[in-house]
Amino acid sequence: MSLDQVKSVIDGNHFSLFDIVSLQIESLKESISVQQKLLQELEHVTSLMKRKERLTVQEFTKILSAMRTSHHKFLPNR
Repeated sequence: MSLDQVKSVIDGNHFSLFDIVSLQIESLKESISVQQKLLQELEHVTSLMKRKERLTVQEFTKILSAMRTSHHKFLPNR
């Protein structure tokens, strides 16, 4: 649950228990998806490294983008 959603609950905007759990589930699914994409990119880079192949600029920027997305998802205020 985001801080805005927690604040809304505290301020009296009523969410049912079902709503809160559903929001948490959706948030978790999104986080898992972001982490899975990062894992796939890292595994791809590792595979290239094992075969001593060069990493293209496109592959490098793709991995950086996945890492940035993951970082912002878990540390949004940084």
